[in-house]
Order: sequence, then structure tokens, then C-alpha cells
Amino acid sequence: MLSSATVYDLLQRGLGAARIRRILVDDYLSPRAGQRVLDIGCGTAEILRFMPPVEYVGFDPNPDYVEKARQRAGVGARLVCDRVSEVSLAEHAPFDLVVALFVLHHLDDAEAGQLFTTAVRHLKPGGLLLTADPAFVPGQSPIARFLISRDRGAFVRDEGGYVRLAAARGVNPIQSTVRHDLLTVPYSHCILTHRKPVA
Repeated sequence: MLSSATVYDLLQRGLGAARIRRILVDDYLSPRAGQRVLDIGCGTAEILRFMPPVEYVGFDPNPDYVEKARQRAGVGARLVCDRVSEVSLAEHAPFDLVVALFVLHHLDDAEAGQLFTTAVRHLKPGGLLLTADPAFVPGQSPIARFLISRDRGAFVRDEGGYVRLAAARGVNPIQSTVRHDLLTVPYSHCILTHRKPVA
């Protein structure tokens, strides 16, 4: 059912996804008008509701999500029904901000590592990469652990697992934060940020 953009949006809203996106944009991304933004696994481009006018490029492999994203994003945004790759990014890069929200836990280590490599390569010096995914955390709420164990993603990791994935692809420096307050239900997220050094 979640392959339907309408069902996906309804579920996201019910869980408080608008709140989590606002927090991620305001507390971590701090986008400025006119910046170039790459959204990997953009879904229906809900994040645009919380951003100033930006040059937005969104990738998602689900055609129903991409069509809904096109309707939401309007003229000027570029939406691509595909997975991100070196070839698919060639005409779009570089970017001030790269976001991959709730994507890594759907990818095995090889594909997740490639995401990090590709994202950082196409990030401008001084640009920011942000990821956020469900995470298993020692001592977390039993309800959160249960819900996360039932997630569609087959590769939910703990905080260290996400950090090691990034570090193995040379993503440095990297900051990680675990938060339990982003949804209306008990849940745990691992947030990674990387500011690409200026040479």
C-alpha cells in the first residue's frame, strides 16, 4: 500500500512527519534561498514545504511518488524517477545541500556506501550532507524497538553502524545524533551530518 503516494503521505502525516521535516530543516540544514539542493529518495517532496525557494533536484525510484512530487514542487524543480548514480547526477551537480532522509535503512552496505560516495563527490566544498534513519538504540522504548523492527527497510542499523558506513567511504568529519522525539509515537532516529571541507 505504501507504494501509493496518497497512502504514503497520509501515513506520514499521521505519524507527525511534518514535524520531523521541519526540525531537520530548521535545526540541521538551515537552507538559504537560491541554494542547490539534492534530495535522494525524495518521496513526494514534502520537505519543500519547509524550505525557502531553492534549486531543487529530487530522485526517487517510485513513479507515483515522483508524479506527486512534480505537482508539489512546481516549475523549476527537477524530479527524476531513478536511483541516484554518477551518471544520473552528471548534469545536475554540484549541490550546496544533499539530503537522504529515511533512505539508508532500505539499502545494504554496498549500496549505502555508494550513496555516501556519490553524495559527497557532488557536494560543493562547504556544503552539507544530512541523513536520518530509524535506529536501534540500547535502552530505547520497547514500543520504538517494536515499531522499528517492523519497518519496511531491511537494513536498520544502530548509531555505530550508520557512522561506520559513512567513515568507510571517507566521509569525514561526521557528526551523529540520536533523537527519540521526532515523531508522535515512540521512535528512535540516527541523524548524520557532514560538512565537506573547503580545500
